[in-house]
Amino acid sequence: MNGNEGNNPSFISKLRQIVLDNLREEQFSVEDLATEYGLSRSQLHKKLKKSIGKSVSQFIREVRLDEGLKLLRETDLTVSEVAYEVGFASPTYFNTCFKNYMGYSPGEVKIRNNIDDLEDIVQVGSSNVKQPQKRKWVFYSIGAIISIALFYGVIQIGKNVGRSQEAEMGVALEGRDGSEKKSIAVLPLKNWSGNENLDYISDGMTDAIINKLAKIESIDKVIPYTSVARYKVIDKSIKEIAQELGVNNVIQGSFQLAGNSVSIKLQMIDGESEQQFWDQEYNETWVSDELFKLQAMVAENISETIGVEITETEENEIASILTSNKQAYDLYLQANYEWSKGTKLGYDNAKRLYNKAVQIDSTFVEAYVNLSLVWHFGSSYWGYYSRDGREIAKKYLLKAGQVAPNNKKVIDARLRMALFNEWDFAMLEEDYHKTLIAPLYLLYTGKYEEALVYMKNADDLKKADENLYIYWYAETLFYNNRMEEALDLYKDYYAIYNDDFEWVRNAVKYLYHMGEYQIARKWLDNLMRISPDRPPIIIWLHAVINESLGQDEGVNEILELLKDFERKNKPGSPAWFTALYYCHIKEYDTAFYWLNKSYDNHENEMVWLHSEPLLRPIREDARYLELHKKVGFPVAPLGKQPAF
Repeated sequence: MNGNEGNNPSFISKLRQIVLDNLREEQFSVEDLATEYGLSRSQLHKKLKKSIGKSVSQFIREVRLDEGLKLLRETDLTVSEVAYEVGFASPTYFNTCFKNYMGYSPGEVKIRNNIDDLEDIVQVGSSNVKQPQKRKWVFYSIGAIISIALFYGVIQIGKNVGRSQEAEMGVALEGRDGSEKKSIAVLPLKNWSGNENLDYISDGMTDAIINKLAKIESIDKVIPYTSVARYKVIDKSIKEIAQELGVNNVIQGSFQLAGNSVSIKLQMIDGESEQQFWDQEYNETWVSDELFKLQAMVAENISETIGVEITETEENEIASILTSNKQAYDLYLQANYEWSKGTKLGYDNAKRLYNKAVQIDSTFVEAYVNLSLVWHFGSSYWGYYSRDGREIAKKYLLKAGQVAPNNKKVIDARLRMALFNEWDFAMLEEDYHKTLIAPLYLLYTGKYEEALVYMKNADDLKKADENLYIYWYAETLFYNNRMEEALDLYKDYYAIYNDDFEWVRNAVKYLYHMGEYQIARKWLDNLMRISPDRPPIIIWLHAVINESLGQDEGVNEILELLKDFERKNKPGSPAWFTALYYCHIKEYDTAFYWLNKSYDNHENEMVWLHSEPLLRPIREDARYLELHKKVGFPVAPLGKQPAF
């Protein structure tokens, strides 16, 4: 192998022999090597890293490639045949890895062998040549020059042939620098199982692969599932998708479940040339442990292909197992699928399925967290459940915390609920940086410049949910008085996210604040056509935009809907939005009546009391100052200046 093997050659030799014994096994993984050697995955990684400075996956790959080089030099096997002999399921993947490791393509190996032989002949010949006669010296010199020239011509031809072969095999790496290669979108896997009821599995597997890739910091950009899901039904070219999502690499593929056998076929395609330069097929048993192993293997293979190294911590996170129970995992995938629909029925189904999953596996942390969040969102924003749902949300989150108190999702959900349900600003002041809603917290507390700096460096948020990142970034630009940039961002991304309820709802809110009433009306009408849901914020937007456009007819009826929501104790902050309507028409005394109701009902939207633009004219009113103090903001009121 290339490089120093460290201070423990017997350790390295034994590892190499284990890999060689499994050379043709394409599914042979890091975990398999660790098991055969008798160490845990983490122990093996540390020992190998200390010994030769390489990760386990890199070590396995380089052993395979070194053996591939030997076969290419010493046999008449084709590149494709060698690829399979050394455990690569795809010749294109072998070709890519070989070139990245050796610096030249497999097709150039024979030519380089000939050049090495020629150099040996020239060196031997020149050492034995006697040179008393000038003519003889000239003859040998000319002969050597001609020979070298001919062979250099062969090299160039060989390089061109190699490039041609690579182009045919879909290798599209020429002329692409490292930064360009490290952005990726994984499109929803096509369900080829012959049963559309299994879509939840193919979508779930796509999401799982994306989540594992997102854990790898060296990948510059991983598009979250929420942003690629639309391409399941939208017919666009790879180039168009890559341009819309701002990535260089696009992965597409298929999923098939037959009995207990799972098959996933993937292809990686260059976003600019639309050439395929990697493909791989994975076959496993429909058992949860094996599925997680498969997902980890996919993430590692993709990372290797685009030239990304995975740290020990990342390897452990990627290899993590959510549950060892197949049935619990299946229910979890179904629940995720239902929840993603965003409808009342979807929420109800998700609750039922998550409940079943945690009953089967009482240590299933992710299922507990998601069940908690379904109750939280359903009883806080969408009006699906009563406010009592917030207590149920806390109950399930507490169970998740008992199993894994340091789990990132548990911490994020705990901080989220501490902010919206408890108004616990003291906890957030200390720990807001641990949650994905950190930029929102900074906006709630008027730290607008800090929020902008945070958003510019929010790689974790960008990987977790890019559509959320986009509208929070636009929101942050708005509060920093950069209106044109915010408006341009909304317009640029509307074509991509025009069917995302939360994204459009948020965009319409700020279009209204910016006075862009015509655009706001158009986008809101489209949203109301595609979604039957009418939470209080939508009712309020409908009223204030109509009133702003001089379309007063029906506004009173719309307003009565909001008041009826509050009378029936429905969630979604109806009293808050009623107050904002009265601020919009400058009836501030009535607005205070409803703001106090919002406080008494402990509505979520009260966290906007400090920064809400419509409240600017009353920020110095004693009634406002009293409310500001009671909510518990950790900062002094803004006053009428600045504008936001």
